[in-house]
Amino acid sequence: MDTIFKTAEKWAEFGLSGVVISALFFVIWRLVTEAREHSEKLQEMHHRQTASLLREHREERAEWLESAERRDDKLGQAINNLTNSFHNLNRFKP
Repeated sequence: MDTIFKTAEKWAEFGLSGVVISALFFVIWRLVTEAREHSEKLQEMHHRQTASLLREHREERAEWLESAERRDDKLGQAINNLTNSFHNLNRFKP
């Protein structure tokens, strides 16, 4: 802030136009710093959201894998039962 006031004192030599120009420089500097801070906050929020989505997707994939394994086990049992039934039918045919 001291550098801004020193700059303002320099511009004050030029009267009202110097004060206006230095005030404009200050406003621009403040806008840039605010925009940078806001951008950093947005990046942090985006990072947290992305990490959360990845974690949730990883959990969903684990659930899908577990569900697929149960389904495969059931299908395997059904095929085994069907195969055994056909073998038993063939045994009793004359």
